[in-house]
Amino acid sequence: MNVRALGIGLFVVVGGFAAFLMSGRPLPSFGAKSSSSASAAAKPPEELPVRVLVVKKQPLSTKLASNGTLRSNESVDLTAEVTRRLRKIHVKDGDRVKKGDLLFELDAVDLAARSTEVAVRRKALLEVEERQRKLREEGLSSKTDYDRAKADLDIASANFAVVSADLERTKIRAPFAGKLGLLRVSEGAMVGPERPLVSLEDDSRVKIDFTVPERFSPHVAVGAKFTFRAEGGSPITASVIAIEPRLDERTRSIRLRGLSEPIDPKQGAVYAGEYVSVELEITSTTEVVLVPSPIVTPSLGGHSVYVVEDGVAKLRSVELGIRTESEVGIVKGLEPGDKVIVSNVVRVRPGSKVKVSEDAP
Repeated sequence: MNVRALGIGLFVVVGGFAAFLMSGRPLPSFGAKSSSSASAAAKPPEELPVRVLVVKKQPLSTKLASNGTLRSNESVDLTAEVTRRLRKIHVKDGDRVKKGDLLFELDAVDLAARSTEVAVRRKALLEVEERQRKLREEGLSSKTDYDRAKADLDIASANFAVVSADLERTKIRAPFAGKLGLLRVSEGAMVGPERPLVSLEDDSRVKIDFTVPERFSPHVAVGAKFTFRAEGGSPITASVIAIEPRLDERTRSIRLRGLSEPIDPKQGAVYAGEYVSVELEITSTTEVVLVPSPIVTPSLGGHSVYVVEDGVAKLRSVELGIRTESEVGIVKGLEPGDKVIVSNVVRVRPGSKVKVSEDAP
């Protein structure tokens, strides 16, 4: 059965081939097809249409986003300089005070009595000194008597100054204007240098501590303006007042401190320790060549761009600088007037023939 089927198949093939020969059609020429392909391969490659950017140097400015922490412009935990009983509290929780306002008074009955005693003695010795001076001028007293009276007066004056200073230490005043925190003591308590009475914060302005990456450090200077915003608040303008003189080795960043402009209460409350977003405008100190970021080709050796030289694409190694959202500064590798390919970059290869055209995709 299989032999018979094989014979029939062979007969059909032979018969079909004989019929093709009798039709007079020429046999297909495989050699001609190969020759045609070789001829096509021998044709010079077509020029690839590209658009170019003639680069030039220009100043670069970009906005850098960072995060920071607010610090009080001035902040202190007030304490008593001497250990005594708290006699009087002149303020309430959260009061706003001016510089020099009396906040607390300590018990000073003994010092007040001592001050009166010393003042009376000083007054008496002052009269003695004046009498001895007049007698000395009239020649009725010796220089020794006058010097003794003058020395007694000086000692009394010094004692009076000491007692007055001790008495003033019992009055705790605001060292600067600001807002008080929560009172931590009550009248009648024993207080001293180790026991905080209340905190005082200067909230007319705030300081902002934040960091920027190492590569931006040459472009940041004291006096640079920036804005910051607390959660749900409006932007507040500030300026850089100090720069940390060394980098953080772990984060490779540099720390900056800014000081805000006077804060308008309408802008909303801000608090020391609050987390804020910072926006700092970075401007290069020198002019740089700018190119679109997408045309820069990364590689193991660095970064490169394609330039056109005599109608041929050439790969040029470059060194990158500051980046913006759409451009990157080239600090090395390009010169003003170079023609950088900005279209068809994925199809370009080193040595490709290119044709500059504004209509290129």
